[in-house]
Amino acid sequence: MISFRVFGCVIELRFLFVALVTLAVLLDTSSYMRSTLLAAVVHECGHLLVLAGYHALPRKIRFGILNIDMIDPQKENRGYKRDIVVLLAGAGMNLLAGGFLLGGAFLLKSQWMLFYAYANLLTGFFNLLPIDPLDGGQIVYAFLCQKLPEEKANGWVEVISFVALTPVALAGFLLLLRSAYNFSLLLTSCYLMAALLLKRRPGRENAFPNMEHKAQAKDGLKKYKRTD
Repeated sequence: MISFRVFGCVIELRFLFVALVTLAVLLDTSSYMRSTLLAAVVHECGHLLVLAGYHALPRKIRFGILNIDMIDPQKENRGYKRDIVVLLAGAGMNLLAGGFLLGGAFLLKSQWMLFYAYANLLTGFFNLLPIDPLDGGQIVYAFLCQKLPEEKANGWVEVISFVALTPVALAGFLLLLRSAYNFSLLLTSCYLMAALLLKRRPGRENAFPNMEHKAQAKDGLKKYKRTD
C-alpha cells in the first residue's frame, strides 16, 4: 500500500489499484481512460472542497479497485441536508469543469479540451443517476430519510436503483454490440447491479449515523414501554 499525507489527510493507494490504473493508462491509445481518471479526480475534489468549507475534511481517503472510501469521523455531526450538499458537489464540479472546457474547446478549437470536457460532463451526469451507490442514489436516500424510516427509505432506494439501472445496462449492452470493443458502460452496470444484489453499498452502514441513533432510541423506548 502507498500512503502519504495531503493537508493533514492520509491518502492510501492499494497496490492493485495503482497497477490496474497504470496498465489501463499504458494500454489506452484513445486517451479515454486518462480523461476519465482526470474527471474522477475533479469529482472527488468537489466533495473535498465542500467538506473543507464545513471544516470537516476526512481523516483518510482510501483508493481501492472499485471504490474510494472517505473515513470521515465528523460525519455524524452533519445533518442530511449537508450530506446532500456534499454529495452534489462532486457532480457539480464535473459539470462546471466540463462547461469551461467545452467553451474553451470551441474558442481555441482544441480537440483535447473537447475530449476532457465530454469526460467531465459524462462523469457528472452519470453520478447524478438515482442508482445506489452512486451519488444520486445516496442523495435519494438522504432525502427519503428525512421523510421516512430508514428501512422504508432503503427499500425505496433499491427499487428506484433497479428501475434506473435497467436502461443503463441495456444501453451498455447495445454499445458493446455496436462498437464490438467498448464494454466500459456494461461493466460499470454489472458492478452496480452486483452491489445492489449483494446489498453492499459502500459506506452505507456508517453513512448516516443520525438515523441509526434514532432507531436505537426508538428500540429502547419500545422495550421500556413493554417492561412498564
